[in-house]
Parts: sequence; C-alpha cells; structure tokens
Amino acid sequence: MSHVIRDSRSWDYYRGEVKRRSKGKEGNIFSIATIDVETASSTSPIISVIRKMADTGLRRLPVVVPSRRVLKGIVSATDIVSLIGGHKSSLITERYQGDIIKALNAPVEHIMTPFDRLKTIPPNTNIKEAVDEMVSQNVGSLLIIDEEGVLKGIVSERDFVVKLHGKHLNFKVKDYMSTQLVTCDIDDSIAEACKLMITKGYRRLPVLSKGAIIGMATAGDVISFISSGRIFNALQMGKLDEVLTLPVATIMAKNVITILPEDTIERAVDLMIDYGIGGLPVVEGETLIGILTERDILEAIVGVL
Repeated sequence: MSHVIRDSRSWDYYRGEVKRRSKGKEGNIFSIATIDVETASSTSPIISVIRKMADTGLRRLPVVVPSRRVLKGIVSATDIVSLIGGHKSSLITERYQGDIIKALNAPVEHIMTPFDRLKTIPPNTNIKEAVDEMVSQNVGSLLIIDEEGVLKGIVSERDFVVKLHGKHLNFKVKDYMSTQLVTCDIDDSIAEACKLMITKGYRRLPVLSKGAIIGMATAGDVISFISSGRIFNALQMGKLDEVLTLPVATIMAKNVITILPEDTIERAVDLMIDYGIGGLPVVEGETLIGILTERDILEAIVGVL
C-alpha cells in the first residue's frame, strides 16, 4: 500500500488519510529515522539555509511553520544546484538581474520544493514499506508527518546504509553498480557540472582528465563552495557569470575513494560509512567502469528485507 501524499488536496483530506493509515502503534521506521530534525522556516534567507546544510553535512532541510513544525516544503542540495545551473537560476538571472548576493539573501521559499510535491509517510510505517516506497518513487528521503501535518521525522537513503553497517552483504558491486556514466571533464565549468547534475538527475559526477578519474564533484561540494565565502570572493561586480565560468576543479574533491567490481556490497557500505560519502566510482585498473550509490545499495537489499 502506498503511503505517499503528493497532490494538493485540502488538509481535511490529508488528516483523514494519515489518520486512517496511522491506526495502531508507531512503525519501526523510527528505529532508524531522524526525529530531532534540523529545519528552516520559509522566510529564512537562502544563504543561511546553505550554511546550515554545510555546517551539519545535511543534504536536505524540511521547511516548517516554526511554532508548530507543520511541514511546508523541503530544500535539498539539488535545489541549491538548480539555483546555480538549473531552472531555479531564473531567481538570479531574472528577478535579481544576475546579482547572486541579493538572490542568496532571498527567502528560501523561492527555491524550496512545496508540500504538495513532497513524499510523506505516516508514523506507523515500517522499514520494509519505507524502502519499497523510496525505491519505487525514486526519492532520496521520506518525511514522516502526523494527521495534522506536523513533522515527526525524516528517513533518508543514508539512514538505511548506516543500518546495514556491519551486516554480511555478499552481493557483488558489479551486479548493482550503474554503468551508464555521466561524467565531466577537468576543463568543464562549475555551471556545466551543475547543469549536468540537474538534467541527468545525479548528485555526483566523476571528473576526468584524459579519461582517468581525478576527482568527484557533488551537490555537497556546490553547497560548501557557496557557504565558504569563496563564491563571494570570486565576484567582482556581483554578477553570476564570473562564478559560473570557474573550473569544476575549484570545487571537486581530489582524494577519490574507489571500489572494485568484484568487491561486495558489505565493503561498499563500510567505505561509505568510514568516509562519509554517498557514492563510489567503480574502477578496473585506472578505467572508470561504473558508480555505486546509496540508491543502488537500497535496490540491492529491497528484495531481502
């Protein structure tokens, strides 16, 4: 049974649906979900939200009414990348005529994903239902709300990976890795990398030089770049173009953790936890042949839960 709420009907409808689904005790999803959730308000400046994401290492922040924590939307790392290289960049280019400083001080409601497009689950959801929902809906997180729309928790792909840490998972990486690679070149700009992330739907891109992987550029790197102040140092006249043409090497991580196709999912989980990363390039020698992400690991375990 699907628990996803994804239309714009009234709160009376939502209350009835969530109350109907939530009869009985809470599901075991709370054994892995984050309950003390970091949030933002819809009037928070975009830059303050970006800094909070950078400081906490979070890839998404629910947006709530502060007094009651009623869910209003969510802002994700993908929304931030879209602000730089996707359709949300119109906030900068059109509304603020290329002035990125003014745009970054605008309320986060301008770029957040609104409530009627969110994927939510009720408190009695169990772990298997949540995994099935996340995989079938192709989302990286599920928000837990009660019948009043109050945020009770959030569960993400990473929460499931953490739960798998230390378990025997002898599936081979080669059987679950993605082989349709989307990469960028060392000479590509930050804007080109951001556009690739948005158009292809990936949060991380291997960076190549003469065919060999030399770095990884992620949505998290974009967030760190903006929050660190380097983006402001790169601006001379407050214009976006001066930032977007900087090379992707400006933001990429150079120490790349890789994995072999014959390695196990268990080793992949260990590496992700040990290094705090969400994706592993798969290599044979110096050749990049695939990438394994948290999503791929979820798909590996969905049939055995």
